[in-house]
Amino acid sequence: MKLPLIAIIGRPNVGKSTFFNKLLGKRLAIVEDQPGVTRDRNYARCSYTDKEINLVDTGGLIMEGDEGITAKVRRQTEEAMAEADQIIFLLDGKDGVTEGDKEIVEILRKVKKPIYYAVNKIDGPKARDKVYEFYQLGIDPIYPVSAEHGYGIDDLMEEVCSLLPKSVYTEEAGEILPKITVIGRPNVGKSTLINTLLGEERMVTSEVPGTTTDPIDTTVVHSGKNYLFIDTAGIRRRGKIERGAERFSVSRATRTLTRADIALLLIDATEGIVEQDTKIAGMVLKERGLILLINKWDMVLSDPLAKKKFESEISRRFPFLSNTPHLFISAKKHKDLEKIFPLIDQVMEGFTLKASTSSLNKMLEEILSTKPPPSYKGMRVRVKYITQIGSSPPTFLIFSNRPEGIKTGYIRFLENKIIDRFQIVGSPVKVKMRGKDGNANPYK
Repeated sequence: MKLPLIAIIGRPNVGKSTFFNKLLGKRLAIVEDQPGVTRDRNYARCSYTDKEINLVDTGGLIMEGDEGITAKVRRQTEEAMAEADQIIFLLDGKDGVTEGDKEIVEILRKVKKPIYYAVNKIDGPKARDKVYEFYQLGIDPIYPVSAEHGYGIDDLMEEVCSLLPKSVYTEEAGEILPKITVIGRPNVGKSTLINTLLGEERMVTSEVPGTTTDPIDTTVVHSGKNYLFIDTAGIRRRGKIERGAERFSVSRATRTLTRADIALLLIDATEGIVEQDTKIAGMVLKERGLILLINKWDMVLSDPLAKKKFESEISRRFPFLSNTPHLFISAKKHKDLEKIFPLIDQVMEGFTLKASTSSLNKMLEEILSTKPPPSYKGMRVRVKYITQIGSSPPTFLIFSNRPEGIKTGYIRFLENKIIDRFQIVGSPVKVKMRGKDGNANPYK
């Protein structure tokens, strides 16, 4: 069943992301002492005592201004409030009551769902006097909290969870949820892609590179199947990464890969494949499945030879991606996006492959009959047995009398044979060697 959704709202720089992180127990949202770092809705699942809830962190709510990023962020917050089951309105105990707070409170009076008013930056009982000023807003009760130090958060969350029925804490079991990260250089259309797939503008998009700074987890339902998408900040070359929020968001875009099964690498068709694209692809394919999406294809269709030229460029720039699928799309024009999901399913099938030991050893016997490993220091190298020791990505262990004599080239040959035999698409395969006495191949 669907988990309850709690939205955290408030003016910029009142500590929403710090509060969000405190509840999660890890640094998931970007926190920096400057207004406006969080722009999108940032979703995460959170366990509180024995309860399971979904949290959504929002950008700073500024009421004035009808254009630009400020207006988009406000719409994001309004949409989060609309879909939430409950709302936590965070105020700033150091700033005191502001005109912005008053405007937001007036809007919240019209909202017909539970709202909790929390005054942040109250670092202990001695600072509670700062809370009294906020009663002039006509709100009650008010919860004094310190997102940084954890003071008062338990009292607030006990109230939040007390109104939620137990039935919403259990989800349907047994569904394998493919986790997909959308990755690439800045401004190649990552957020636009997910917005189009969702049918709503969940990520704030603009023509300014670097608009997305937090990774955003979003569930997309296609043909009755759920897919978890993670939108990331663009990755630039190290020399072009500025200090502060962008540096942190880039490092976490890389770490996002550890949570994903598959990466969709977006490439800008108007700019072609650049060195950074090849580096990102190589980084992904060490541990995760990969699909190349050539975006903005509608902008180059005037050239009748465009696809042939780009196919050639893919082969030249990505010689190590022989089993990686690619697709020409336009996120903005909704071109060929329906083809993404069958590719995800296909890559996921290979990424989670579990092969039987009998089928593996039959394959190995066939390989050795035509191409056994070269001799080592004048001695014959025997390959005896293969078994699968892991999946996601599929990993295999082969026993040999001289594992140290099997060089990287032959291991790559075996990995490619496994890919061909089991028709693995877009996923890495790992082969490790081991001797009877447990000694491992130094090359793997």
